Amino acid sequence: MIRTIIVDDEVNARRTLSAMLRNYAPEVEIIAEASSVEQAHNAIIEHNPELVFLDVEMQDGTGFDVLQGLSEINFKVVFVTAYEQYALQSFRFAAIDYLLKPVRIADLQEAVQRVAASAPPQVMSGKTFTEMKHSVDANEIPGQMVLVSELDGFSIARADEINYCEAAKNYTIFKFQGNRKIVASRTLGEYDLLLKEFGFMRIHKSYTVNLAKVARYIKGRGGEIEMTDGTILPVSRDRKQDFLDHFETRYGKL
Repeated sequence: MIRTIIVDDEVNARRTLSAMLRNYAPEVEIIAEASSVEQAHNAIIEHNPELVFLDVEMQDGTGFDVLQGLSEINFKVVFVTAYEQYALQSFRFAAIDYLLKPVRIADLQEAVQRVAASAPPQVMSGKTFTEMKHSVDANEIPGQMVLVSELDGFSIARADEINYCEAAKNYTIFKFQGNRKIVASRTLGEYDLLLKEFGFMRIHKSYTVNLAKVARYIKGRGGEIEMTDGTILPVSRDRKQDFLDHFETRYGKL
């Protein structure tokens, strides 16, 4: 069971989310609810949850205020908000996810599945979270940024500057132009969903590539691709057709 706290200043919103979790995500155990920043802060300290569903806008502050006020964030977070202007996708890989109100059952189930499948959260302080949020807020185009968790902190990377990502056991190596790389403290599978939004595709169990950086395809049982930096990567047989279909749809029949 995933021990969970629901934080929302609207009682009907709490009741609705609670009912949806009971009916459609039985692996979630609701251990407390809170209706304000102060109540949320106290409930988290008292109950030590594994997951917090956190409203963004509340009468006495925001969900960000809750996190910034904690000395330690050692749980996973799913923001729940009615406001699409928050670039919450940028936080996904600090063990922070988001849902838009009204919450759809399928979206809720996917979020819970991601929580259950993902690695334990990297423990951070409220101060570190504040720094992370400021880094995202200060970026000119936050929707094109990827937050990459590292063992000693995090990096903010432009999606269009990433060539490909390589699996390395429980880590992911982000490869950029000019041989620059970042070693991320999460698995490649955990990055696939977000990277897909930026035009990336999984071509092999070990590689997810930026399709805009593919220069050439070389035929074979699965085949190989050459990236714009000259790197040759394999395409697995079971992913070959999806890869070819993408380029045929985009550029015409091969």
